[in-house]
Amino acid sequence: ALPKRYGDWITAQRAISLTSPRRRQTADDLIRDMETAKARIGAGIEVLATEPLARQAFGFMNLAVARAARRRNAGPQGDPAAQRAPAWRPFQLAFILLNLSGLADSRHPDRETADLLFFPTGGGKTEAYLGLAAFTIAMRRLKAPGVLGAGVAVIMRYTLRLLTLDQLARAAGVVCALELMRTDPANVNARGQKVLGDWPIEIGLWVGSDASPNKLGRTGEADQTTAVGRVRRYRLGQDKRAPAPIKACPWCGTAFTPESFSCTPSNAAPTNLEIRCVNDRCDFTRNRPLPILTVDEPIYRRLPAFLIATVDKFATLPWVGPSGLLLGGASRFDDDGFYGPATPKRGHYLSAPLAPPDLVIQDELHLISGPLGTMAGLYETAIEALCLRNAANGLVGPKIVASTATVRQAANQVQALFGRGSTRVFPPPGPNRRDSFFAHTLPATTTPARLYLGVAAPGRNPKVVMMRVWLALMGAAQRAYEECGGSRNPDNPADPYMTVLGYFNALRELGGARRILEEQVQNTLRGYSKRRRVGERVGLFSNREDLSEVLELTSRVPTSKIAEAKRRLGTPFHEPNPVSSAIATNMISVGLDIPRLGLMVVFGQPKTHAEYIQATSRVGRGGGKPGLVVSLLNIHKPRDRSHYERFRHYHETFYRSVEVSSATPFSARALDRGLAGALVALARHLRPELTPPQGAGAIAGARAALEEALLDHFRRRVEKQPWGCDDEKEERQRSVRTRIVELLESWQIVAETYQNVGAKVQYQQYEEKSPKPLLRGMLEADFETEHHRKFRVNRSLRDVEPEVDLILKNLGENRVGA
Repeated sequence: ALPKRYGDWITAQRAISLTSPRRRQTADDLIRDMETAKARIGAGIEVLATEPLARQAFGFMNLAVARAARRRNAGPQGDPAAQRAPAWRPFQLAFILLNLSGLADSRHPDRETADLLFFPTGGGKTEAYLGLAAFTIAMRRLKAPGVLGAGVAVIMRYTLRLLTLDQLARAAGVVCALELMRTDPANVNARGQKVLGDWPIEIGLWVGSDASPNKLGRTGEADQTTAVGRVRRYRLGQDKRAPAPIKACPWCGTAFTPESFSCTPSNAAPTNLEIRCVNDRCDFTRNRPLPILTVDEPIYRRLPAFLIATVDKFATLPWVGPSGLLLGGASRFDDDGFYGPATPKRGHYLSAPLAPPDLVIQDELHLISGPLGTMAGLYETAIEALCLRNAANGLVGPKIVASTATVRQAANQVQALFGRGSTRVFPPPGPNRRDSFFAHTLPATTTPARLYLGVAAPGRNPKVVMMRVWLALMGAAQRAYEECGGSRNPDNPADPYMTVLGYFNALRELGGARRILEEQVQNTLRGYSKRRRVGERVGLFSNREDLSEVLELTSRVPTSKIAEAKRRLGTPFHEPNPVSSAIATNMISVGLDIPRLGLMVVFGQPKTHAEYIQATSRVGRGGGKPGLVVSLLNIHKPRDRSHYERFRHYHETFYRSVEVSSATPFSARALDRGLAGALVALARHLRPELTPPQGAGAIAGARAALEEALLDHFRRRVEKQPWGCDDEKEERQRSVRTRIVELLESWQIVAETYQNVGAKVQYQQYEEKSPKPLLRGMLEADFETEHHRKFRVNRSLRDVEPEVDLILKNLGENRVGA
């Protein structure tokens, strides 16, 4: 019935009378997009009707998402069966059906189409692509028996750690459900084999070492940042950071304790960091650990079906040999995991190499722009080339799915980043911007809406204005809270406004505000009643004695405290240890999904319109809890003044102001900074003889075939860039071709220079007496020749700032270095 209902609505839109020819043309273009979406939804239903494996995978997907939702809603001691039956929202189900053809059949033309889920914040985008991920994992396991269905099936990438950690918990619940179904005796075929494969369905967190250990380590090592060191210190109370950045069981919600983490089989020779729930009623306790991997070494060996990563982490590819297996190609296997060319002589050969990922999900697409988007697009050349597989109609790559709530000219951005010439936005907008069939914009008279209030005070210090506004909001919230029963009423309607969330554009502004909040605001609120005049009627404000310390969410807060901060923000005010004031930077603009929050103060207009929309959407996300956003604007700043003078009109139309995202991966400066890393990443994992650490010295024998392959991959990617001028494309092609040849020549010269003096060469140097390195850090300055200098490679895609000379002097003003 879904495509039929959608088709009837499209017919009604076609009948809308439009007198202007240009409006009629625009409406016809929109209707054409809607017809395409309807046809793809119908094709997805046809796949389910005609292909048994797809229908079975679709059933597993629905069951996994439903079980995860029931278990999450039940809480640690609740009964999942007693929970309300979960249901898809229409746009979620339609988006899943829309993508089934391209996921079920790698040869389908939809495979090359990038689908962008464009929906307002808080609308449920995450559940839609988690459903797609569950279908992809199940489909892969059903198609390949035994362990051949293992390997990374889904890669979900983010840009900010807060968002990454938030999505880990939600995705892990679905993976837990899939793993329980895999081991369920009911899910076997006629031969008694598990239909979802013999290898565990796991989820991996592939992020920086601040969030999770990169190495397992062992007993006696001096390095305490390894998994063994962090588990030991956490159990002894010497370190408050948990070994993994997850605070509670993603299946039942029980908080972890120090006993939940252990390195197995022993600290002397660990192979994994395992996490177990302490709740006896949970399915993942005692002998059954949670299917979560948080350490790099076991991630490279166990190859989790679902990989959650930050964009930065893909800069690891040229540095770490086993990292290439995440993109497919593992050819050997033993009971501990999978191996490839980086670790020879381990395991026995599989009948066929493991397939590359089938689905890549890029959440918050609007953040992949500017320098980060430029570098990500350059490395994406290597990533997609390694994910390609042969099919009847040529080489095919993974399905690309992206999501965002704020974007403009998305097709150009997707083409620059992923090289996909076709981008489809879902749901397609209708002729009436307030109605797309799957979403309706309702007026504030129908449903509670977010309210924006602008405050500007000429002649007043902005910090004084902030203090007065903060005082008024906290005092008025307390008054309303008391009138509604205070803490005696667990459903107090004023609870969302008892926590003020402050947004600041810079750490400097945030630091000054923190002192004001800690000293002046809190002291003033505690003594409000003492300053009332005799006989003064009780007004809008009340005393607040239960003020907590100011909670901070910024880049300087350790990752281990982020999860705890989010938990406290979601705590109702009648429960112990609530938050009265929180301050944050753009860390909260995405990933802070806490329905309780209802009050925000924005200090100064954010730098971009997309940032403003995303950040202020953090409040008022819960039904029946409208958000209030107070924007404090400095009337003496031209930009702030302009926003204040056009406040109402701007907020009624601020989606039209969203900026076009920029990504130029093949610009001259981007090639200077990132081509060497992308080239080595692709070369190292493309040719097996180059993959081991000392494979860097084998360049001479592999160069001829390697040069041809590299030129072909980069040529095709440059051709797909959204440049309008043929001459510019040709010039860019020549530049890239010349640079690739020069880099390969320099690579060979570096290797031969070391080999001629009897030294071995490898990709990176682990200690002083180890073989000589090919790759160097971006901050290194001493190089034997210019050939060596060319291989300065980033370890993070964010390290793209211009170079700055630092001159160091001692107390005697003598220069000691630069």
